[in-house]
Amino acid sequence: MRSSLLALGLMAAAFSASAQADLNYSFDTDAQGWTATDGVLSHVASGGNSGGFLSIHDGNDASMLAIAPGSALGSWSSYLGGTLSFDGLNLSAESADWDGFGEVTIFGSAGSVTLKVAPPASPSQDGQWHRYSALLSPTLWGSNLAAVLNNVTGVTIQTEFHNGVSETAGLDNFKVAAVPEPETYALLLAGLGLVGLAARRRRG
Repeated sequence: MRSSLLALGLMAAAFSASAQADLNYSFDTDAQGWTATDGVLSHVASGGNSGGFLSIHDGNDASMLAIAPGSALGSWSSYLGGTLSFDGLNLSAESADWDGFGEVTIFGSAGSVTLKVAPPASPSQDGQWHRYSALLSPTLWGSNLAAVLNNVTGVTIQTEFHNGVSETAGLDNFKVAAVPEPETYALLLAGLGLVGLAARRRRG
């Protein structure tokens, strides 16, 4: 039984090593290198969707964008088929009467792709955090998504949601997650089966 558990542990370690690490920005302690254009970005230490978050206040008539840092860039090839997500919050009394919030653009050596990840009228005025998520699928983003993900050179998130210059948006938990390889899942499940079989034989 001990050898079976050891084998399972080794397979679980292999699963962990083979899985692509997620890009994850929780903003718990600082802005983690994120910046903004046409808006004033500040880090708020508490009140996020757990921990800290980014507050972006409109600065002019242009569309305010949250801009990912250099640490988020590079090859995203292994994220194809995975998910991109983030949390948003309406921090002002302004309604979402301009349908731009949540538009994500991924720039790369092969061009760019854009998708409106948040639904219309986002973020709502309910004082709650809302999570917005989309598959990194060519069906949604465009046929050149894979080529763009080969070498990502920039990522922006539209945080403008009001037809004016008085709104403030909250941004938290930006994450890009890969899909685990099916063969790795199969290996781990097979290992679980072997351990169970060994335990039954010993009890028998």
